[in-house]
Amino acid sequence: RGKYSPAVQRYLKWAERTAAKAADLLVADHPEMARYAARYAKPCAEIAYGVDDPAPADLKILSRFGLQPSSYALIIARLVPENHVRLAAEALSPHCPVVVVGPTNNPEGRALEGLGNVQLLGAQFDAEVLNALRAGCGLYVHGHSAGGTNPGLLQAMAAGCAIAAHDNVFNRGILGEAAAYFTATEAHKGLAAAWAGRDSLYRDHQARLEQGFRW
Repeated sequence: RGKYSPAVQRYLKWAERTAAKAADLLVADHPEMARYAARYAKPCAEIAYGVDDPAPADLKILSRFGLQPSSYALIIARLVPENHVRLAAEALSPHCPVVVVGPTNNPEGRALEGLGNVQLLGAQFDAEVLNALRAGCGLYVHGHSAGGTNPGLLQAMAAGCAIAAHDNVFNRGILGEAAAYFTATEAHKGLAAAWAGRDSLYRDHQARLEQGFRW
């Protein structure tokens, strides 16, 4: 990942090879990760993350943050470059309020503090609050570009969100065609179009979730 220095990247690559060679079984959480693991001559089991349907959302909770249902785009993520939080917020803030949930005591978070039409809620761990934020958003933005199956994406799908996701094999492997996609190079264009067309995006992701993402 780009957030790591070259020295750390070399160490992690060495640690990966050492662990894989010593293991009896490799475990992947996504088909793309299983394909990556095939470089090692070891059996690999694929076990995805799962999700349960959330409890009915209490949308009155939104008033705590001055929000109205369907009026805002929502991002829930660690604020690191590979999750494209700042890029997505900059792209969407001219078109709608952007609510960002995640720790902001880092360079990416501080860069968002002066951006207009962006509301930083910090880290939130109350399931009722997160459930209300997901259920009430007009568009859920998933900018993660690295890793396998992301639990937060599954939770957004279970909550019935219209989703705009970074275009990569991990996200497409989970969402299929049930999302709008954007790239880092054309994020402003892609996310503006996703917001404008949010009412036509899929919100019923149950069929996808039943294909291996239920506990």
